[in-house]
Amino acid sequence: MPNLPQPELSNKENEQAKVLIIEDDRTMQGLLTTLVQDLGHIPIPATTGKEAKLMLESGQFALCLLDLMLPDTTGQALCEYIRTFSSIPILVVSGQVNPDVVVELLQLGADDYVTKSTGLSIIRSVIRAQMRRAAWAEQANQRKRKLAEQKARHRKPSVDSFVAFPKRKTLLS
Repeated sequence: MPNLPQPELSNKENEQAKVLIIEDDRTMQGLLTTLVQDLGHIPIPATTGKEAKLMLESGQFALCLLDLMLPDTTGQALCEYIRTFSSIPILVVSGQVNPDVVVELLQLGADDYVTKSTGLSIIRSVIRAQMRRAAWAEQANQRKRKLAEQKARHRKPSVDSFVAFPKRKTLLS
């Protein structure tokens, strides 16, 4: 297996990231909570769509784990809602294996889809991959901002930026 470069960790990335776990099944929620803690992150559980919306509006999350069958809404509706204001990575963790549902969720903005039957080791690996991608994307954005700042500082002055001074009188004029 190739050794992929790991993102450099800044102070912000060294902090524990919050992961929103939207799951109404207490057993599965407990498994996902333990898995997220084992990865060094802070799990924040929500059991309904309403609770998840409140948490999303009040906090910053590095990742969202989303079940499809919630007591008050569907995962599809919640995924669509999240995409109206956030680019947080959404990992759907569901018992449904219908390919049409997977395609629909990916089109609605989910970043990945795993079935609960795939096992915790695969779910763990996908969470790691999503967190790694998010860290790389943040680093790329930081580099772009730095390059834009450097270009702005070193930009050659344009003709319009020069001030026209009146001509000096000389002895001949």
